[in-house]
Amino acid sequence: MATKAFDVEVVQRLAKGLDFVVLTCGALVLTMVMAQPGTPEAVGFFALMVAFASLLGVRGGGFYEPHTWSKGFVTAVQTSAIAIVVGGLLYALSLITPVHLPIGWISAWSALCAAYFGVTRTVLWLWAKPAAKSGQFKTRIA
Repeated sequence: MATKAFDVEVVQRLAKGLDFVVLTCGALVLTMVMAQPGTPEAVGFFALMVAFASLLGVRGGGFYEPHTWSKGFVTAVQTSAIAIVVGGLLYALSLITPVHLPIGWISAWSALCAAYFGVTRTVLWLWAKPAAKSGQFKTRIA
């Protein structure tokens, strides 16, 4: 009798990949729209830096582990807070770089992070809770 099991690492990679694409595109669009003209290279670098730093914070906090997926709203709030704090710190650093952003960038970044992490972590929670309860997650051997 075959049992249906999910490889945790595959789900983690899919979540990380989706997070990277959405945060990078969102940061790039927000920064390109709001930055002063004349600094396209710095804008691209800033957007990648915000996305990578946010992902590093989320990963460092352990929010790609299966035990956090079953917490739902709490995980969404915590991951949003990490990304918003990272964005705020990098915004503060951007004031001394060629990327000059208005204060509205922080509000837009906060709204993007809250909406994105709220939706994705809720969907992940709805998917993972019954699977974890029935023991369908397995660890990779070898």
